[in-house]
Amino acid sequence: MAEEVEDTLAEDEMPLPALNVLLVEDIELNVIVARSVLEKLGNSVDVAMTGKAALEMFVPGEYDLVLLDIQLPDMTGLDISRQLKQRFAADELPPLVALTANVLKNKKEYLDAGMDDVLSKPLSVPALTAIIKKFWDAPEEEENAMPSVDSSKSASVLDIPMLEQYIELVGPKLINDGLAVFERMMPGYLAVLESNLTARDQERHCR
Repeated sequence: MAEEVEDTLAEDEMPLPALNVLLVEDIELNVIVARSVLEKLGNSVDVAMTGKAALEMFVPGEYDLVLLDIQLPDMTGLDISRQLKQRFAADELPPLVALTANVLKNKKEYLDAGMDDVLSKPLSVPALTAIIKKFWDAPEEEENAMPSVDSSKSASVLDIPMLEQYIELVGPKLINDGLAVFERMMPGYLAVLESNLTARDQERHCR
């Protein structure tokens, strides 16, 4: 379970706990970024790329935090959250946190659907740090630990400070590797997206 490590981002702060994290994400580039951020903060990471794999891997007491991508090939992160809460008692579950690129969706909708919190993608160090502090700091500090999602800021096309932060955190080689993965995988992602849009259009015409 969680062990404490020094927070390299702010020496004057209390050390963050080192967590065992189950990352549920199907896009390789997102896995690279999220794993890098998590591991640089001292966490151990297991990755499940489907909902089925996540449900098979989860064991009570094994993980301190579960990060759930909302859109997976076989089910949604909300489906996984519901199934885990049906199978296990509340005190057997770690925080279940949604990962989503849909920053326009109201955070309350995710909470109402059973998530304990929500993070926007790509995962950032300040947001992850706030989540960890929210669930593992003293109760009186939790109130202000997780800022609301700033849709206007998150929706910007290019977040230069975040890119600089990633380069400093994981190094240029990993950034270049991630870009190579993106270039290799993007044609497939676009083909799937086009297929889904075509199927949706055909479904509408049949109504």
